[in-house]
Amino acid sequence: MLRNFKANCLPVLIGSLSLHDHAESVELVFKYTPQIPIWVQLPVYREEGMVAQFLPGFPGLAIEKDGPCH
Repeated sequence: MLRNFKANCLPVLIGSLSLHDHAESVELVFKYTPQIPIWVQLPVYREEGMVAQFLPGFPGLAIEKDGPCH
């Protein structure tokens, strides 16, 4: 663990952005937060949503053509 970390008021983003274009998203991230970039995720794309990424194999969850269902 890094004990002397100082954020110095740098902005921090959540990885999910409400945009439709990956290239535009990456440009915005590097323009406004170059010191602390994020891995861009666009939830408008089903495969980049939280369920698709973190719940594969979860009991009772089935992924169908149109998205996750219970």
